[in-house]
Amino acid sequence: MAIDMETQNRTEPSFNELVQGIISDVQNLTQQQLRLFKAEMKEDFAKTRDASIPLVLSLPVLLVGVLLVGNALALLLHWATDLTLWGSYAIVGGLFTAIGAGLAYMGYQKFCSFNPLPDQSLDALKENLKWPKAK
Repeated sequence: MAIDMETQNRTEPSFNELVQGIISDVQNLTQQQLRLFKAEMKEDFAKTRDASIPLVLSLPVLLVGVLLVGNALALLLHWATDLTLWGSYAIVGGLFTAIGAGLAYMGYQKFCSFNPLPDQSLDALKENLKWPKAK
């Protein structure tokens, strides 16, 4: 008998309360997804910045070094062989161009190894937005 009294005293939520609860849950979930999206964007931006700073700072130093070493190698090649001076510079310039192209390709591959966009957050947000439409 006590069980029947508890069942009669307990009221079920109204339709409006259920809808308000669903709307509140969707809002909370969307806010959480946006916070995750923002955090992931910050993390990816920090990775990009950290990878770019040493690269950018090394460029002027490398430029001066390559010019001096290239000039010295061309003069050495001209001195050691019967090549003309312009031929020696062409050989050394071609060598440095090939090395530079290889380094540029390696840098490009490193940047391609991660995606600066927050794929996980976007996928989760899309999935959560599809869910209410499916019901």
